[in-house]
Amino acid sequence: TTSAAEGRLRLIAAALREQFENVEATYDAGGVGTFEITTDTGLESGSMGAEDDALRCNIRVEFLDPTSTEISGTGGGEDAKVTVECPDGKLASNVRDCVR
Repeated sequence: TTSAAEGRLRLIAAALREQFENVEATYDAGGVGTFEITTDTGLESGSMGAEDDALRCNIRVEFLDPTSTEISGTGGGEDAKVTVECPDGKLASNVRDCVR
């Protein structure tokens, strides 16, 4: 069976895939999901050119209560911690907004 947190993480992955072509998602049983986005275009830096210059953003969503479906910033809830690491600040902000 799928836990509430895993179901929510799968929805986050689907939302990210609507915005970005290359998204890798990994889930663990403790209500944690990690996502890696690879793109050749950054909002601040424009086109990156060759694939070697691809921009990578890492996202980690950790549900503090794996039975909860609230994400920090929605409905005043603080049930999930979202961390985004990305060299492009605008892209990181957009990714964070997409996840929330």
